[in-house]
Parts: sequence; C-alpha cells; structure tokens
Amino acid sequence: MFSYARTSSNLNEISTQFGFFALCGLSFAFGTMYLPAKKYNMGNGILFQWIICVAMAFFSFAIHLCVGSPKIWPLTVLAGCSWATGNVAVVAIVKRLGMGVGMLIWSSINLLVGWASCRFGWFGLKPEVPKNNTLNIVGVTLAVMSVFFYAFIKPPPTAEREVSLGDASAVDETTGEAPSSVEEMEESPHGSTADSVPLLQPGFAVTVRRFWKSTLAQRLIGILLAALSGLFYGVAFAPIIYVQENYHDASHRGIDYLFPIGAGAFLASTIYCLIYCLVTLRSPAMQAPVSILPGVLSGMLCIVGQAFWLVANEALQASITFPIAATLPGAIATLIGTIFYREVRGLRNYLKLAVALCFTLAGSVLTGLSK
Repeated sequence: MFSYARTSSNLNEISTQFGFFALCGLSFAFGTMYLPAKKYNMGNGILFQWIICVAMAFFSFAIHLCVGSPKIWPLTVLAGCSWATGNVAVVAIVKRLGMGVGMLIWSSINLLVGWASCRFGWFGLKPEVPKNNTLNIVGVTLAVMSVFFYAFIKPPPTAEREVSLGDASAVDETTGEAPSSVEEMEESPHGSTADSVPLLQPGFAVTVRRFWKSTLAQRLIGILLAALSGLFYGVAFAPIIYVQENYHDASHRGIDYLFPIGAGAFLASTIYCLIYCLVTLRSPAMQAPVSILPGVLSGMLCIVGQAFWLVANEALQASITFPIAATLPGAIATLIGTIFYREVRGLRNYLKLAVALCFTLAGSVLTGLSK
C-alpha cells in the first residue's frame, strides 16, 4: 500500500490560496447538492440517502485509484459512517423546513461542533490555535448567532402543505407508502391538518394529535433533526484528523482519505436501509426509478465537496475551514431556494434572512483572516 508520510518538503505542497479556493469549491458543491432531487418526491428519504452513499462510494473509489491507492486506515471509515448518520434525516428536514433553512441550521451546529473539537482538542485531537485567536472566536460566534435568525424564518405555504396535507402522490414517512384514499390521508400522521381530527374524541387526545400534526410541531421536529444531523456532520472528520496526528506513518495528504469516507457512508447507509426494512417490513419508497439519477448526481456533488474539504484541511487548519465550510454552502442553498423556488417569502422573512446572511458572511471573513 502507498503511504504519503508527512515531511518538511510537503508541508506547504498546497498553498493557502488554493485552500481558500477549495473552500469556495466545496461551498458550491454542498450548496447545490440537493438541487437535482428538488422536483422529485423522495418519500421518506431512506432509499434516496442510500443511493447518494452508493454514488459516493463509487466516485471516491475512482479517485482513490487515480491518486495511487493510498493505505486505508480502518478508523477513518468511521468518518463516512458519521456523515451517513447525519444524512439519514435530510429529506425529513427539507420537507419540514425547506432546503435552505434546514441546511443552514445543521451547518451551524456542524460549525460549532467541528470547530470546537479541533480548536480545543476534543475526541483525542490536538488543539489547533489559529494565529489570530480573537478573530477566529469572533468569526465563529457571528456564524453561530446566525442560526437563531435562520430558525425563525417561517416556511412558505407550499412547504407547510407538503408537511400537513401532502398530495395524491405523497409518501407517508412512517409506512413508506402513498395513501390510497382521503380517509387514509386523514389517518396518516403527516397527511392531515388539525381540522381533520374528530371533535368527539377525548379532549387531551385531540389536543395531542392536533399539536403533533400542526406546522409548529413539524417545524420543531425539523429543527431537532437538523441539529442532530449537524452534530454527526461535525464529528465526521475527527477520526481522520486523529489518525493523521497519532499514526506516525499516516498520510497527511487530505485526498488520501476520500475513499474511507465513501466506503463508510455506504456501509452505514446500507445498515440503516436494512434496519428500516426489518422494522417496518416494507421496502423504502420513492416516486419512480427516474428519481435514482438525482440521487447519483447528489452523491457526486457530495463527494466532490468532501474532496475539496479534505484539500482545504490540508492547506489550512481545520479550525479555519470548519466555520467557513459549514456556513457558506447553506448561504448558497438559501439564496438559490429563495430566488428560484421562493422558499423564503414575506418582508419579515427577507429581513431575517438578510441579517442571518450578514452574520454568516462576516463570520466567514473574520475566520479566514484569523489564518
């Protein structure tokens, strides 16, 4: 196996300027990652995320061969497993919050966890102190503050109907099947409004059912899922950084760890698919085989973004890359969702979005300057 040992001659092999270019590349890749699937009904997302991970494994293996088949450390496969765990709930999050707002929330949690683990040495990592620690902390603080504005952006009526009413082809997230009649849609936990609950039922049961099916409850669920996804995204690179810092013959070239990410993602997503099938005794549902292509395209964009991020980590410190890489993709996704899909509507929402984007951009700039 080929191993790329770290020496003084390759410490600066990737320039700082190229590191920031890689940050721009990963921001575009992650920000547009879910656009190919925007027009399709992905059901509960179980099969969709598996297709994404299959594509990631395939494209990462191709890149792995192109860079000389570097040594694979088993521990680094956990990076892909962690990423796939965070990715499982993406479809459910997007249905409840919209692509832009959902991505910005999980990106902010990703930022906080990823930055703190590298900056303060969590999970056995060595602390990375930037040259300008004050700018770094201020930049991270501004980026994290933006999440409060994103969380209070109200989704448009179309997104609300997608959660509460659905349509004739809507797929219930619990059963994985489309309701065959109006009565079944009324019984579905995600296919009804509060008005469909019979008023003759006991008061407490009516209140609980109405709250569970309300837009507020679904938004709270979406925010919780987005936070959990961000947590798993934030610790995804910890196994790779740990290996680089503690294994004397481990490669310090970021691209060498791309295939373990793809392989780990495929392994974890396959396990989640099997668990889903065993628990529900159903196969994961999607609208049609034509939806497979968007999943492949999303997986390709994802692995490209991961490659750029690994390169950026090599050129810069992870405590520098995390605050930027975790927020700019969400800003791009939100702008695209607002301009082309009208995911954000209303003057108040526009003002909240503008303030949030200002915090995000200011945090990214200050974090970059802290290098």
